[in-house]
Amino acid sequence: MIKIPSKKKFRMGVMLGVFLVIAIAWGVNTWNSNRVKDIGEMIDFNQNEFVSMELSYSINGTNGEWSTESAETTKELIDFLSAYKVKKDEGSNLLGDYLEIQINDTTSKPLLIHITEDKVHYLVGKYYKLLNGPINLKWVEDYINRHNE
Repeated sequence: MIKIPSKKKFRMGVMLGVFLVIAIAWGVNTWNSNRVKDIGEMIDFNQNEFVSMELSYSINGTNGEWSTESAETTKELIDFLSAYKVKKDEGSNLLGDYLEIQINDTTSKPLLIHITEDKVHYLVGKYYKLLNGPINLKWVEDYINRHNE
């Protein structure tokens, strides 16, 4: 004969189960937010939905803006940035030379990332410290000049 638990025990079991699911989901989310990742992982880039990329920059005293509608050109920059590892950071010191990237696609709001030689600010309030930098902003400057011709 199967013993059926009382309603009180059943409710407690359900509440405990819901609590465990929430705790596990929170733990996985926290782990994912704080793990080491490359900059390319932060950039949700789908070539089929891509519209444009806009760059604002200040590199070696040269300020400027540049944009492209080429998914291949954008992928080249993302592939370059994927070599750099970052980890979540609390700081917001974004002084010095910078590169600001805005990627527009057909399905979501623009993606905005502000990059200095040693910090990355994913513009949804998340800051990351560069672990294997500094970022070679000279390469970015050459990239812009090469594709700007």
